[in-house]
Amino acid sequence: MTRHTPAAIFNILRLAALLAVLAVPRHATAQIYDTWHLVLIDGQRSGWMHSREEDLGYGLKTTNRFQIEISRGEANILIRLESEFLETYEGRAVHMVTTHELGAAPVKKTFRWLDDGSITAIIEEDGVSTTQTIPGIRGDWLPPAAARRVLRQYLADRAPRFDYLVLDVMGGPATTKIQSEYLGPAVIEAVGKKIPVATLRTTQSTSPGVVTTEHIDSDGIPAQTELSLGGLTLTVVRSEREVALAPFEPAEILVNTFVTPSRAIADPRSLRAATYVLSLPEGVMPNLPDTGVQRVARIDERRARITINMNSVAPANPEELQDGAYYMGSQMVNWRDDEVGRLAERAIRGDRTLPPHQQAERARRFVSTYIRTKSLDVGLASASETCRTREGDCTEHAVLLAAMLRYYGVPSRIASGLIYAEEFAGRARIFGYHMWTQALIKDADGVLRWVDLDATLPPNTPFDATHIALSISPMNDGDVINSMATLAPLLGRLEIEVESTAHDPAPAPVSR
Repeated sequence: MTRHTPAAIFNILRLAALLAVLAVPRHATAQIYDTWHLVLIDGQRSGWMHSREEDLGYGLKTTNRFQIEISRGEANILIRLESEFLETYEGRAVHMVTTHELGAAPVKKTFRWLDDGSITAIIEEDGVSTTQTIPGIRGDWLPPAAARRVLRQYLADRAPRFDYLVLDVMGGPATTKIQSEYLGPAVIEAVGKKIPVATLRTTQSTSPGVVTTEHIDSDGIPAQTELSLGGLTLTVVRSEREVALAPFEPAEILVNTFVTPSRAIADPRSLRAATYVLSLPEGVMPNLPDTGVQRVARIDERRARITINMNSVAPANPEELQDGAYYMGSQMVNWRDDEVGRLAERAIRGDRTLPPHQQAERARRFVSTYIRTKSLDVGLASASETCRTREGDCTEHAVLLAAMLRYYGVPSRIASGLIYAEEFAGRARIFGYHMWTQALIKDADGVLRWVDLDATLPPNTPFDATHIALSISPMNDGDVINSMATLAPLLGRLEIEVESTAHDPAPAPVSR
């Protein structure tokens, strides 16, 4: 049975990344602050956040720890994000350390700013360390403590609107523009007392359309923060340490993201063509991607018609063959890992003379059986981790296959979207959120095409027309979370009408 990775996990990561920028103590002085917050998903307790600022005598250190536990059917997923930033009193960046734990092995990234403005980046995962020098960050941006000083001044001045550029800590060494609107004073109930606050409506350039409501006390420390992404609402409330760390029952997010279509689909794994109408009850349907077998036609603001025909694969843009993003070795798709290379050679039995389409299919079948434990317990493991643990769901199958393809020199990317299941997690005849791999390959006629490969399916079942792509991404560093932005407004709100299905359609002409 196919294991689905709900897009909700990526939304939680995006929400956490937003909070890493916003929900920290915002005081201008160098004294120590230590605050705890409860984290709630749709009103249900789901984790905690701990923020701290210290004066080290030679600079200011800001530390944030964020932990969420969520339920996916019978499995629980633990997500931990940590960041530490050191800056001088003048607001010059010194170093940043981020750690995220989504799979079995934490991933630690250390960035050190050099005198020439460039950055030394060290990435550590499962005992493997890589080091590189990357260009400095452009723009007049503010590190965390300096940003807090600027914010507090804006609040003291009661500025009606203001914006500034800060570091997107969890997104890597990149910036995000904060735009805030002062809504006025309010009173919030937190830690057993009423707290006077200033209320802000805030957006970030890295997450367009996501609005955060912040309630900040007179010391510049958030008392409560609320933000929504698709069908998920995250609330962070000031708390005592003991309350924040007390045991709780994780919130269920898997079943809540399932989409029940207008009618059932017979024999879905052999479906060769289908037409669907995707709609939202309100708001704007995001722009959805055309792929090799998928065509998208917008009907109106809220609706789009998706046509999938396995017998009609559109040519790819030849320029994509030169796009380095599809060959890159990243933290998630690290094809340079020796163990990934060994698996890739095993999949093709060391025969590098095989044409790319045969290499791709052999790799797909290999990954399908190599990952022995089809588990929802893994949040988001890299190819390097998966090749060692042999455990995971659709995410792990997709990134391991993508890494093996890049080892062969075949460009690859990840599709995120939906797949139809006759039964899953106690629900019948539903679409669940899913991920699979796409390879850029020339066919027998020499035409370049994006070919869909789903390694979660059995070896003799390569793909079917119930796969609806909502987002595509090379899954490179800094791209993993933001690339899922298309899925954000769809969670818990998407409706699917099945217009037509066919198990043996006639080929149709394609054009681009």
